[in-house]
Amino acid sequence: MAMMLAVIVVSSGCSAADPQAPPAQDPYSAAAVAWGNAPQENAGTTFQPDVVIVGGGGSSVRSVTADGFTWTLDPEAPNADSLEVGSVMFVTGRGVGRVIDLADTDDGLAVTVAPVEITEIIQDGTYSSLEPVPLDQPVMHDMSGAFWADPEILNEVGSEPLLDESTVPEASGSAGADEGIELASVTRPAPGAAPDLSVPTLPRPPAAAGKVAQAVTTQTGAFALSHTCCKAGTGMDFSYDKDGLVLSGKVDLKMQAPSAQFNLDISGGTLRLAEFKINGASTLHTELKANSTPQPGINKASTPLGMDVDFSIPIANILGIPFSLTVTQTLTVDIFMPGTAEVNSVGDYKLGAQLGMRYANGRFTSLSGGSFDANAAVRGSSSIAVGLSGITVQYSVNFRLGIGFAGFSAGLDFTIVVLVSASVGAPIGFNPRQDAESPIEQCKNARGVLKVEWGIGYTIPKYLAEITNFFLKFFKSKPIERSKNYHGFKVVDHKDVTYPESGFCK
Repeated sequence: MAMMLAVIVVSSGCSAADPQAPPAQDPYSAAAVAWGNAPQENAGTTFQPDVVIVGGGGSSVRSVTADGFTWTLDPEAPNADSLEVGSVMFVTGRGVGRVIDLADTDDGLAVTVAPVEITEIIQDGTYSSLEPVPLDQPVMHDMSGAFWADPEILNEVGSEPLLDESTVPEASGSAGADEGIELASVTRPAPGAAPDLSVPTLPRPPAAAGKVAQAVTTQTGAFALSHTCCKAGTGMDFSYDKDGLVLSGKVDLKMQAPSAQFNLDISGGTLRLAEFKINGASTLHTELKANSTPQPGINKASTPLGMDVDFSIPIANILGIPFSLTVTQTLTVDIFMPGTAEVNSVGDYKLGAQLGMRYANGRFTSLSGGSFDANAAVRGSSSIAVGLSGITVQYSVNFRLGIGFAGFSAGLDFTIVVLVSASVGAPIGFNPRQDAESPIEQCKNARGVLKVEWGIGYTIPKYLAEITNFFLKFFKSKPIERSKNYHGFKVVDHKDVTYPESGFCK
């Protein structure tokens, strides 16, 4: 494979001595914060022939749908008239994708795009961070209302059922995220034709402009969520109170002076080398409390929470490409309780100070380490119930270095996935077994899984691909795949502990 070229990071995308260098951009200008930084022509980058750079950056953007697929532009923006179905629009670091529809509207030129991978944008270029990029001044994007994060739509495509629902499958998960359902074919009506009211529609409200912030509070169904990122790490707090079930909890990925480093080499439209490192991770802590009032047994699970918020750290243009490091957190909660009960769960992971991956010579190498403190999880779990109670929390934090919108950004992708599960039985009472540690035993089980996933391009859950393809069918666009380009994963740690190891519990 080709060797890495010289490491170049310059704020304007060209050498300071180059009289042809375009003016330096402020990644925290009002237009850039709202919709992303602008791309620039640069001798160090060769774009694919069908890429159209629309001038003006965020100043040319009039509105964006919350799902990120339709960008309404100033029709007078430079090169906007060169866009056509099949070309790749590149207006900002978030506004990039293959054009699947163009429409003149009263608000401007509405351009609907589908996700692309990085090699569909860049033909040749080598990009690298000379120094670690600090994650201390993120731009928060609230995408509330995006159809791919709508709980009811997630249920329709087979994701875990929402806690709000009254009919829920067993905890073993007969409606797991990888099952889904076949989506009906949707065709776009001909111009001037009456709409077919039998065709299901998707909500497409406008997106709020980005703003510099390290915290935001959102609401998904009956869940109240607080998201934080990134100066001291990432985290999500959540609460739920409905129909006699009260939940509260948090997940914190603690980091010290977090930063990122990356290398990306593309030659002839082919990925040659990629490296992505997240520095400063230390521990990950989870807590969850639940109690229920008198009612039949509870056996419920949430849809993925947090998909409609991301935090993006803009990186000064590298050879004309306005890269950003984007962080998205997702959380799911699964609980079973025998009527009136109270259950608590905790979990702790120790992480390696450096997390990440490297791709070279056609192979991936994991750069991550960590371990789950299962004994502490067992000691910290408790229940007051007449039968077995249990809670499972799965949390993922996704770091993406690239260009594009939300989870579809093209570039380098790295995700930490942790699962903490606690099962607690009712106190058994007198235990006649000779090997029992105590005449009154309460059996506990704790399970922890730490996994890392990585890719170049994008990798999304099946339910998200299903929803997106439902949308793309409306425009008669070919469906996207769950993953583009290269991807892989590694289970870093997996522990399953029962306490006490005596008597009935053994």
